[in-house]
Amino acid sequence: MTDHDAPAGAGAAGPDATTRRELMLGTGAAGAAAAMAAVAPAFLAPREALAAPVGDAAVLVSALRVEQVIVYGYERALASGVIAASAEQVLKLFLGQEDEHVHALSLTVQQLGGVVPAAPSDLATFEVALHELHVKRSPAGLRSERNYLNFLVKLETVVARAYRLAIDTLVDVTLIQTAAQIMANEAQHATFLRELMNPGDVKIAVPTGFVAGSS
Repeated sequence: MTDHDAPAGAGAAGPDATTRRELMLGTGAAGAAAAMAAVAPAFLAPREALAAPVGDAAVLVSALRVEQVIVYGYERALASGVIAASAEQVLKLFLGQEDEHVHALSLTVQQLGGVVPAAPSDLATFEVALHELHVKRSPAGLRSERNYLNFLVKLETVVARAYRLAIDTLVDVTLIQTAAQIMANEAQHATFLRELMNPGDVKIAVPTGFVAGSS
């Protein structure tokens, strides 16, 4: 998917929950998604932090809000002045991919008759969004590259939860596939960010073969 391609097929009849799980396994995205979100459990409140929305448009709006938050997180890290040049290039790449997700989801939400939410525009609105997602740590005190990278890994966990929920609740088959593709991309982000913090330590970068981002 390019940043100009919106997921198609909105409104088509979709599979039941069992079939959706089979679809995930069939796309090969389940393995990548499983590698997501190995972070300190104290960072997030329990699953009710992301209450299940109703209807495909509402599900995508929920995911879009989280994408907007992580976009601002990457932007704040890049503007901090503490990110080394090598890591900066990685973060710029990941930010571009998050922007692609926001663009695609925004178009689809509009096609489904939903309203695209306002994105965080400053630290105050960013903090409010983090609070709404039950994120317990504020970015205001981050001072080092490692602090920012760790914070971004934790935000990727929030994204994992959003897409795990989306895969469980979306009806349209094409939208389920899109959610799986984006979740797999977020898993790549989290893995590489952990590698930046712990070069050469595969056990930290990929800590387990079965990690649930929604537990």
